[in-house]
Amino acid sequence: MAAEIEVAAQARGCIFGGMAEPGPKISFKPQPVKVGLDWQVVAVHASGQREHITGFKSETEALDWIRSPQCHGWLIARGYTE
Repeated sequence: MAAEIEVAAQARGCIFGGMAEPGPKISFKPQPVKVGLDWQVVAVHASGQREHITGFKSETEALDWIRSPQCHGWLIARGYTE
């Protein structure tokens, strides 16, 4: 079963695993793509909108992305953090 990680975005950055004060939240869940062997990360915005981030070769790679500076940049681009 894939792990689900919730991110609370704040002005100074994102904090994983519910350790942040209340604020806009987004959750990430690595999921297998239905066609082929690739993995994707499904980001669920506070509004309920889902966004799929594709191109991962394993669950580990997807989870590593969630914890990476690239994910932080992805959050900045969507206004969740600065």
